[in-house]
Amino acid sequence: MWIVLCHPGDDAAVWAFGRFQAFGLEPLRLVSPEMLVYAARSRHWVGTQGVGFVVTLPDGTELNSRDLRGVLNRTAFVPSEHLQRAVEADRQYAQQEWCALYLSWLTAIHGRVVNAAHPLGPGGAAREPLEWALLAGLAGLETPRLRRSSFDAPLGAPEGSFPLAPGGEWRHVLVFAGQVFGSLLPAGVRDACLRLATMAGVSLLGVNLSRGPAGQWTFRSADLLPDLRVGGQRFAEALARFMDATPGGEGA
Repeated sequence: MWIVLCHPGDDAAVWAFGRFQAFGLEPLRLVSPEMLVYAARSRHWVGTQGVGFVVTLPDGTELNSRDLRGVLNRTAFVPSEHLQRAVEADRQYAQQEWCALYLSWLTAIHGRVVNAAHPLGPGGAAREPLEWALLAGLAGLETPRLRRSSFDAPLGAPEGSFPLAPGGEWRHVLVFAGQVFGSLLPAGVRDACLRLATMAGVSLLGVNLSRGPAGQWTFRSADLLPDLRVGGQRFAEALARFMDATPGGEGA
């Protein structure tokens, strides 16, 4: 079985789900983190024989970690609305435990996972904008000069991005499995985007750039939950082929 794991309202994930259907991935399910966390019945084990889980979905379907050949993981956060009536101290503790359990679930999947859970985030290693900018600079991308303090407002839209210079234009690309999809980039900028994804430890990364009036390319932000539609059909096919590879491949 393959699943697209995403929150309600994730149109990009639904688009990918449709592309997977056209590619012939069956059985295929669209599953939300809420369906997993709020499941009436689940079982999780950790032992000398390995790690695994079985979660029963609302329609009675059982998700078994050993039967999942591929997962497109679009988890932005671990749902915790069911804990809101608990007292503050208990709620914080329970949220941490739920997050640990959810990460353990994703780690137990035997098939390929894009992007794999990380201690810094259920959908991959989440970083602050300035951390992404530091990585981007080390990868060889031009980054904006910006001084920040604890009194400054959050960086603006797109979320967590550096302000766009006057006359600049946005360019969005996807870095996946050693390739760049979306806007055409000069070879040096493309290679730097590939290095950034490698340094970030993910195989699927959205990179938002700007192109100035003089043609210069500047890093603006990185996104672990990018709009997959930017990559078009070529990206969808590459993603489906990755998902359809032999189970047991390294999670990305």
